[in-house]
Amino acid sequence: MPSRKSSRSSLTQNTGRGRRPPDKLDVWILGSGLASLTAAVHLIQEANVPPEKIHILEKLAVAGGGTISEGDPVNGYNYRAGGMPPFSGSAMEELLSVVPSRTRKGKTARDDIVEFGSHALNWTSHTRLLTRRSHGLGRIDPHKINLGLRDRIELFVMVSKAEKALGRTRIKDHFNESFFRSNYWLTLATT
Repeated sequence: MPSRKSSRSSLTQNTGRGRRPPDKLDVWILGSGLASLTAAVHLIQEANVPPEKIHILEKLAVAGGGTISEGDPVNGYNYRAGGMPPFSGSAMEELLSVVPSRTRKGKTARDDIVEFGSHALNWTSHTRLLTRRSHGLGRIDPHKINLGLRDRIELFVMVSKAEKALGRTRIKDHFNESFFRSNYWLTLATT
């Protein structure tokens, strides 16, 4: 496997048949998720493709794919599960260190994640669902599924049936109201 230095020089110097120098190349990337943004950063840094030659096509209004969470208390929130990208070694940290922060000049995406994580992720790292309580927002513990015995039996019966046996029934045909008030259902319905 060639080293980074040798592969970079071959990209910039080899202009033989079928190869173009990076500044004569247009790159089109479909989607603006983390993988696409990572590809764009590596094309800029490792293959010397000028940023203006990289075109990212996205149908949504905001880049970032499944990592974007946004909103406010008046209009509501759009939180996608798994919104905080995990640090998976030095490669991820290095990548996030070259991506500028969307909101803070002179900071990087890595700075935003680390600083946010130092005060918020400790409390929310195991939180999937929040509820309004008299003193503010409260955490719903997903490990406390609060399914009664009858709900558990109905769940077992339903998952034991073949798909054909279920026919065109609806989920409400298989469970009592208590099931739909459980944390189990809340977690399942919001996945």
